[in-house]
Order: sequence, then C-alpha cells, then structure tokens
Amino acid sequence: MLTYSDIHKRQQRMQRIAFATTDYNTAKNEFFNDKTAKSAEALIHTAGNLIKLQKMHDMSIQSNESIQTRIDTAKAYLKTTKATKEATAKAASEDYIKKAGKRNTQKLAKRN
Repeated sequence: MLTYSDIHKRQQRMQRIAFATTDYNTAKNEFFNDKTAKSAEALIHTAGNLIKLQKMHDMSIQSNESIQTRIDTAKAYLKTTKATKEATAKAASEDYIKKAGKRNTQKLAKRN
C-alpha cells in the first residue's frame, strides 16, 4: 500500500511530466507551423528535456520513440537549412567577387 508521501511524490512527478509535455507540444506545433531554425532548436531542447524526465521517473505520457522521431526531423531540418545557407553565402560571395572583378577591369579599360 502506498503512503500519502509516496502518492504525493508520484503526483508531483506526473505533474512535472505533464508540464514538460505541454511545452513539448507547443514547441512541436511552432516548429511544424513556422519551420525556422529557432523553432527547431526549441523543439530539440524541450523534447530532450521531456525524454529525460520520462526516463528519470519511469513514467510517460507520450512514447519516447515518437518524441525521438520529432527530434530527428528537427535535426534534419537544421542540417538542410545550414547547408542551404552555406551554399547561398558561397554563391553570393562568388557573385560579388565576379562583379568586383568586372568593375575593376572596366575601370582599367577606361583608363587605357
């Protein structure tokens, strides 16, 4: 039979998990509605906290596998976003260099 303090501790643990689940669901909705790097990072952070809490207290509201799937989705999004930004920055810098080179050659041609 469980004592009052055991029941109270269990209730507090479930409440912590419930609050973490609410935060996770909010972050998940923001990520899938906005798809920004900031929302992806927030999802990864809150989902990681929820998994830790559920494992620590050996209780769960949502399965850890589904939460991990959302984390993997957010990480994949961050990778593609980072690769796209790097490619865009590289292309932009190459265009700038080409334009600057054309301007310099035009200035030299005008002087001659």
